[in-house]
Amino acid sequence: MYAIDQFVHGLTRPELRSHVQYRHPSTIDAAIALATEFKAFEGSQGIMRKPRFDYDNESCNQIKQNQQEVTRKDIADLLKNLTQTLKVRNRSNSRERTNMSDRECFTCHEKGNIAPNCPSRDKEN
Repeated sequence: MYAIDQFVHGLTRPELRSHVQYRHPSTIDAAIALATEFKAFEGSQGIMRKPRFDYDNESCNQIKQNQQEVTRKDIADLLKNLTQTLKVRNRSNSRERTNMSDRECFTCHEKGNIAPNCPSRDKEN
């Protein structure tokens, strides 16, 4: 039993170790057969592994710097467009205040107020 445990713990890949360990081999030959079977099955399945990329730090830093520059430029452009849009809207929505002294009230027919704010209207009610 000690030789089987040593063999199982000596397997470097966790998947392989789990496969052999969970089958509870009774002999060392059975443990070796399970490991061999697993390796053969794994090879025939063509398990895909995530590729490793070795980027040097300089390349990563350059990519990050370029992304920041693009982001800053995009933000500046968006801010400029937004500012121009707001200026145009403010111009079209801005009304100059009219001089109320030139307007005639429909209620009292005096100049300087309008019907909703007419002081004579309050006196009548």
